[in-house]
Amino acid sequence: MLSMGSGESLRVLLAVRLSSLTDETTSPDRQRTVTVGHAERQGWVVIGTAEDLDVSASTVAPLDRPRLGPWPREPGCHEWDVVVFWPADRAVRSMADMFALNKGKPVAGPEGAPVRIAEPVLSLQEFQRVRDALSARSTSPTRTRRTTPLLGVVKCGRCGRNASRVSNV
Repeated sequence: MLSMGSGESLRVLLAVRLSSLTDETTSPDRQRTVTVGHAERQGWVVIGTAEDLDVSASTVAPLDRPRLGPWPREPGCHEWDVVVFWPADRAVRSMADMFALNKGKPVAGPEGAPVRIAEPVLSLQEFQRVRDALSARSTSPTRTRRTTPLLGVVKCGRCGRNASRVSNV
């Protein structure tokens, strides 16, 4: 895959999606205009357009869409470097779908750092401090290798789930 900082032209797949297609719909035209314009301003080469009209992002994952679905799979996944959607909600409704659509790779910018869609709430140093503090506090239940004879018989008085032995070390 070409990186955005390589000076080479990226190969772009444009994606257009609309949940409900009617005669009055102009959204696909606007989506095409905006995505083509963005690709041209970046100097990218448009290699195709996956147009899924009358397809809901809430109920149909990107890999299951009739036109977009084949592109992230073999052999189509080697034909493009970037997928361009506009607006963002045309792409996915979940991060799991975004991960699958991006060929299982994180979305990275020119320097290789993850792309941010908003300013971070915490600085990197604050995030690392919080992560380290939480890691130091976390404990995992110690599991024994033997079967508990009362498994399924003794229940928690509050939640009704099976009682289990937990040992904090």
